[in-house]
Amino acid sequence: MITKMNKLSIAGIFIAGSLIYLFCLAYLQPKDPIVFGVHACYLLFLCLFACLILSKVRNKEIRILYSIVFGGILLRFIYSISTPFFVRAYDVAGHLQYIHYVQNNWLSIPEILRGWEFFQPPIYYWLASLFVLPAKLFGTNETVISGLKLFSFSISVGTLLLAMWIAKMIFDTKKDFWKVCVFISIFAVLPVVVYHTTRNSNDVMYFAVALLFFGYLWKWWTNCESKDLYLAFIFLGLGLITKGNSIPLIGVIVLSILLRKQVQTQERIKYILLGALILFLISGWYYGCRYAFEGNLRIIGNANQLNRKLIIDMKPSNFLKFNFIKVIKTPYNNGWSRDSDRHYWEVFVRSVFTGQWNMGEKVHSVSRILIILSTVLTLIMLASLVGNLLWSPRENVPLWSLLIMLFAAHIGIVYIEKINPTQYMRLITPVIIPMAFYLIDGVRIMPKCLKKPAIGLIWLFIAMCIVLYVAVLTAEY
Repeated sequence: MITKMNKLSIAGIFIAGSLIYLFCLAYLQPKDPIVFGVHACYLLFLCLFACLILSKVRNKEIRILYSIVFGGILLRFIYSISTPFFVRAYDVAGHLQYIHYVQNNWLSIPEILRGWEFFQPPIYYWLASLFVLPAKLFGTNETVISGLKLFSFSISVGTLLLAMWIAKMIFDTKKDFWKVCVFISIFAVLPVVVYHTTRNSNDVMYFAVALLFFGYLWKWWTNCESKDLYLAFIFLGLGLITKGNSIPLIGVIVLSILLRKQVQTQERIKYILLGALILFLISGWYYGCRYAFEGNLRIIGNANQLNRKLIIDMKPSNFLKFNFIKVIKTPYNNGWSRDSDRHYWEVFVRSVFTGQWNMGEKVHSVSRILIILSTVLTLIMLASLVGNLLWSPRENVPLWSLLIMLFAAHIGIVYIEKINPTQYMRLITPVIIPMAFYLIDGVRIMPKCLKKPAIGLIWLFIAMCIVLYVAVLTAEY
């Protein structure tokens, strides 16, 4: 068992080691050869720290869960130190411009037309600017970049810990331990999540806040304690001033309130009214000011300034087609192609693994295997989802409503705006929660003879995600 004193000692060791690591990086140039040695020493420190933690844990199941989490953290760290700030990232200059603006203007909100990403809600940029303020005051521009990478890395690690928290609430750890392991492992290795580790973007914080929102909504769904629902509303409000993509989550919480059993009508009305007040107090001022002073409430505020080559002709039929052979042949997206990337599901599937980057044949080969596996696993997931909706629609409402609301909003935005890169999964990453759940639950309803092969396919998918990182980090393109 880990006693309180042990916890303090372990925390002290970790903080001391991390501060030494950061201190060394602050006084070294990124291209200095000794930087590699500093990274290697800290990686060794993390491994030894993980061994120290695991040695203190007597419960075998908890030790396994911690091992998965530590594995995910080490994977993120290796990816972070191996990936330059501007690689596999979106609109880096625009996000940096926003951070510099709020640093130089006392956290004020910029006018939309003055910068490429200035239409975004402000909370991520406020926190990021405060996080790297010491680096700005006492370091160089490269130190600020390193600070922003550390900020994204910290949030990414936090999302992994939140995934473990959610998994232990959704599944019975003793009865369904393998399900908890699979759920956490998906969050630990799925490329679209791990790529957040180095990104300077509000996508990173949006995902973390959405996990907090769902976690407290699920707690309320299972125990019906009002405080959990109000906490979910608070995190929803924070999500709304983190990224506009949080708007569909309003539908998730309203549906959950309306469809939960054993809640009186008066209570439902009270929850919705008080929740609306919480949302207004936390985020209403921002959207009110944006509309009052600039008359702009578009989710994609820079849509009119985009290069016209990114605009595609989207028709309803584009959301119904999925050419499996075509996706296997070209397992990456081309944001500038009007013809090859205008079928929603094809673009969406590719974006999970390679985003919009052609990273060479080595990565293509692994991506093809992952696309084949994910197609098979999607059928298992859909069988479970359809069964839930047909036979017990008032069960797991937060899960299926999260999946449906996010996909409906995503498809709607793509159809209305007709912008090629809006089809990527990075814009609705919280959908991984219900997708992972229904994939795991789908094994339960399968014939007994197919259950073990299905579980084997899931673990093979997870293993191939790790292989993909080896291919990505060693690719020459």
